[in-house]
Amino acid sequence: MVLIDGGVFANNPAACAYASSRKLFPNDDIVLLSIGTGRSSRSIKYINSKRLGKVTWIKPLINVMFASGLDCVNYQLSHVIEDKYIRIQSQLTLAPPDLDNATHKNIKCLQHEAQDTIEYNQKAIDSFCEMVA
Repeated sequence: MVLIDGGVFANNPAACAYASSRKLFPNDDIVLLSIGTGRSSRSIKYINSKRLGKVTWIKPLINVMFASGLDCVNYQLSHVIEDKYIRIQSQLTLAPPDLDNATHKNIKCLQHEAQDTIEYNQKAIDSFCEMVA
């Protein structure tokens, strides 16, 4: 089965949400909580990178492009709406980021990753919720 993720268009749809909310509510303050689905750091050691051919570089290059798009949206929104924006993004350490991995084991790993992310960011989430209340 071939799967295409919405990230092909908007890997971090927070900017789309902000633009839509601005259009719908032009005079209101916009508050935005962006929750990511997790990112992985698949680094390539320099020694190994010298052996990669042009075709082999395609997948790592796509990963860099998607990650930089995420970071760009985060940077822009943090400057446009400043303290009314927060991004919560986990660093996947247990679960692989593969879209088509719906195994019981991977679902459990993703649940564990989500719980760790919530616990790690609890103070920031609480502060954000208090600020918008």
